[in-house]
Amino acid sequence: MTTHPKETLLHNRYRILNPLGQGGMGAVYLADGATLSGRRAAIKENLNTSPTHCAGTGARRPLTPGR
Repeated sequence: MTTHPKETLLHNRYRILNPLGQGGMGAVYLADGATLSGRRAAIKENLNTSPTHCAGTGARRPLTPGR
């Protein structure tokens, strides 16, 4: 999995300032948002959401309330 380089415009909405971390399912970036009035935000991008990849991981199992 590769992260986007700095200054990339992600989803035509967020300008990446720095990658913060990545794992098996996605990456997190520090970004400026065009609609956030210049405020910074942490943006998580799920990079592999195919049903085949999620099979058997419990990702499609409905949530149950705790007791």
